[in-house]
Amino acid sequence: METNESIGELGYDRIRQIAHMHFTEDGSMLAIADATEPIVIIWDIDKGQMAGHLHNTQVEFIAKMMLSPDGSKLAISGGLEPTVVVWDLGTNLISGEHRIDQAELLIDLLFSPDSSQLTIVSRSELQTSLELQTHLWDIERDRFLQMPSTPQTG
Repeated sequence: METNESIGELGYDRIRQIAHMHFTEDGSMLAIADATEPIVIIWDIDKGQMAGHLHNTQVEFIAKMMLSPDGSKLAISGGLEPTVVVWDLGTNLISGEHRIDQAELLIDLLFSPDSSQLTIVSRSELQTSLELQTHLWDIERDRFLQMPSTPQTG
């Protein structure tokens, strides 16, 4: 393949406007979220075809999205009542759901290298401080370890 050569088209007309895109660590899968409605498609780069799609994402809109390093899970967040949902892409079922305090603004999502845990970083919208809250979610055991607050730098 030549540099800048197209490897294929998505061929999925439900995505009207792309809000988020995220590759797996090895570059074999790509998740694409729509900006106009809560739809995510999963594209298998190696096969050049759609591997799956999520229509009922449990949130009204997608604010953040993260594909796990091994491609087995997709974390999305958003909605009027801020929620983080983790989908098992093998079964297309929810493997975990966590509602965030309404007074918190979600900053970021990050999977652990083994895809078993999800870090959720948020900040209180009520405080004038830039203090961040970091929550480590063990998805398999559905439990949280509260991490100490850290001031935002820069």
